[in-house]
Amino acid sequence: MQFFLDNTRFEDFPCDRAGFPARPKTCGQAFNSAVIPAAHIMRFNSDDYGADRAEYEQLIQTFLSSSATSSDGYGDGHPHLYSYGIRTARFGGPSPGGDIVEALATAISDQFPGGTSPYSPHRWLVDFQTAYDGQRWLIDGITYGADPANLALHLDATGAGREVETGGPVWQFWQRWE
Repeated sequence: MQFFLDNTRFEDFPCDRAGFPARPKTCGQAFNSAVIPAAHIMRFNSDDYGADRAEYEQLIQTFLSSSATSSDGYGDGHPHLYSYGIRTARFGGPSPGGDIVEALATAISDQFPGGTSPYSPHRWLVDFQTAYDGQRWLIDGITYGADPANLALHLDATGAGREVETGGPVWQFWQRWE
């Protein structure tokens, strides 16, 4: 757990800011002058938000404590690194010369941050976006979710046929982690 806390970029989120990414929950309901160090989190098909260290730790702990005994076409249910890759610019990848690599981890569980998943038990994906800051690689943000369309898009090297739908590939580079 400490690895994730030590290697994630927590940026200052002002509690008086409106819009997205949404303010961390620890800001409270009212706008105020506090500034909360938070990680950038996005849930598939939803808005992004800032998660303070405690909320971030809970999200990672929920993922790491998944212990399903079932399996599917993506492997067993235990949390594991599935693949890593670099998106094309068309799908949010880096501009030329940018150092951004995504590490895609997955597990099967009936738990989900904030409660039980509607797809219970389900395979869920945590997409760790990592960036090089000139000295080391840091987790720069996380996208997570469990819906089958996004799982296929991220866990299939061809982007689940998205190349045909969109006229271009999702991944500039994609490699299965063995």
